[in-house]
Amino acid sequence: MKTASWKTKNRGEVTPALINLLVLSEQKQLADKLHAHIGYDSGFKIVDGLLTPSQCFSDRLRQAAPDLILIDSTSANETLNECLSTIRRNDMTVNIILLIDQEMPNFAAKIVQFNIHGLVQLNASRNIYLEAIHGVHKGEIWLPRSMVKQIFMNFLALSQCTDSNSTLTAREQMIIQLVQLGKTNKQVALMLFVSPETIKKHMKNIFNKLGIQRRSSLNSKNLTKI
Repeated sequence: MKTASWKTKNRGEVTPALINLLVLSEQKQLADKLHAHIGYDSGFKIVDGLLTPSQCFSDRLRQAAPDLILIDSTSANETLNECLSTIRRNDMTVNIILLIDQEMPNFAAKIVQFNIHGLVQLNASRNIYLEAIHGVHKGEIWLPRSMVKQIFMNFLALSQCTDSNSTLTAREQMIIQLVQLGKTNKQVALMLFVSPETIKKHMKNIFNKLGIQRRSSLNSKNLTKI
């Protein structure tokens, strides 16, 4: 995980370097809104970009060299997933905060899959933005308690339905979480960068390990009963 960098003033005083923020949204004006909302804090440098897979990355990511990426999650889910996938293919360690609307999305699987470090509401107060950005930059996880509980319950349900002879792999657990969110085999394959046939094989192994025969048995309620 990244640690804070530092720069030295002329008189030998040491102060934290700027936190380089990359803002991604289909709404071009979001970065300007954040500038005005957060204020031109001397600790930030905000760079904006369009939330499209082509803009999302490789060269764009390297040029921006962000310490932290703020992503507008109100964009189309397919666009959001593709951007997150592209980011993680290029940089596994950069900190990511998703900006959400007032309704709390079911992002438990997404948070785990893409190593998301925080969720902040788009209309949050200036202090909340500042606390979240500084906290995540220092290595903290900025998630609502309800989301942490949801992630914990998902993994608890999975652990309760396995035994020492049929432990689910990390990939199988991820596939189960995506299936619980209503994803088809094809959609899961696209998200995990494998073929649908590979997902079929994983599903067969999952069914055998859990002793189930129907896909519907993989929902959270049923898992606790297996």
